[in-house]
Amino acid sequence: MKSSSLLFICALLTGSHGASAATASDMLLWYRQPAKNWLEATPMGNGLMGAMVFGGVQKERIALNEGTFWSGRPHDYDNPEALQEWIEDWKPGSQGHNVSPDFPLFPGRTITLRGTPELAAAELKWMSSRRPRGGWPTAWDICMWARLEKGERVQQWMDTFTANSFADNLQNRGANQSDANFGFTAGVAEALLQNHADEISLLPALPPSWTEGSVAGLKARGGFTVDMQWKDGKLQFATIQSTAAAVRCKLRYADKTAVLSADSRQAVRVDPNLVPLR
Repeated sequence: MKSSSLLFICALLTGSHGASAATASDMLLWYRQPAKNWLEATPMGNGLMGAMVFGGVQKERIALNEGTFWSGRPHDYDNPEALQEWIEDWKPGSQGHNVSPDFPLFPGRTITLRGTPELAAAELKWMSSRRPRGGWPTAWDICMWARLEKGERVQQWMDTFTANSFADNLQNRGANQSDANFGFTAGVAEALLQNHADEISLLPALPPSWTEGSVAGLKARGGFTVDMQWKDGKLQFATIQSTAAAVRCKLRYADKTAVLSADSRQAVRVDPNLVPLR
């Protein structure tokens, strides 16, 4: 392995901070023979950038992983393939098991409906090409449609899932799996309550056929417990209780928002306008 390249990478990854910087000789690593593959490579890094150095003298390879690297190009958000995985345009085929573009929206929160509207619109175009079938990809799609607050799509995907995926023992048909069913329950929860965008959103993607109902004990980040009741597809009231004393939280219902203090000693009940009920 060429010592000059290895020395450069070592210097790049370690950097020099503080009064006593390492000398060049301190950063030299010598081996009797080069690593042949990634599993034999020498890992090195500084917490932000990491590298695996391997390969022979003629074919030296350095695999880098750095938080700000990106090999793509600016997105065209009007392009139906805006959230594609490759640098060149391509016509998508069946995208059943291809869910890589889903991660930033669900389960992640890098993309949110109101925080990054252009990216959320690109996710919507990505989802518009998908079709409900069954199994874990459809369960994931349910969660995606819920994050996009499309209750009618949530219902369509749920109906297909329950018709095609559930066996008599509530496992997946044809396979002893339960991952899709766990994903389905996550989709139900996302349709009723979301709080990934620094607010507690009530009934964000209620399926149209769920005209009347109630739910109790849903958990939200920050130690909140939420109960709700709705009728004719509209929120009747919601009750919020915190595990801590006097904690402020932001609530959302449709286009209404409010900030209130929740307490562990007494639950707060709000009406559809998010006004506390006495």
